[in-house]
Amino acid sequence: MSERDVLELKNVLVKHYDKLLKKEVTRIVEKKGYTQDDFDNMLNDES
Repeated sequence: MSERDVLELKNVLVKHYDKLLKKEVTRIVEKKGYTQDDFDNMLNDES
């Protein structure tokens, strides 16, 4: 495989796993009922 082929394959894999991750995050957010306020609180929690 050429370096370009390897890079293209890596990009395909990254896009694939990005899609799977987004789907799973969306599923969990809906299941848990998280809101934007919940995420803001998680990001700003100092504990």
